[in-house]
Amino acid sequence: MKKPMATTILFLAIATPVFAADTIYHVFADGLACRYCALGVDKQLRKINGVKWVDIHLERGMVNVRVAEGVELTEARIKALLENAGVTFRRMEHHPTR
Repeated sequence: MKKPMATTILFLAIATPVFAADTIYHVFADGLACRYCALGVDKQLRKINGVKWVDIHLERGMVNVRVAEGVELTEARIKALLENAGVTFRRMEHHPTR
């Protein structure tokens, strides 16, 4: 009984998938003045397939967006989504997570 259990545990340890790196985008914008502005931005960004979470900091004018591996957000796409929400795009940075 111990041998099959040990074999199963060893198999699971070897077969555990390697988790790929997500990417976090830091988007800076003008016009994030209130909670309703933030909700509009959040709604627009969550339309993108692969977005895992959105974190908005009104006082900094910054939106953090975490996306799954392989999902790339372009400045043009983010600019258009922000404009739809009534916010002006300033700049964007991205960093892979590990």
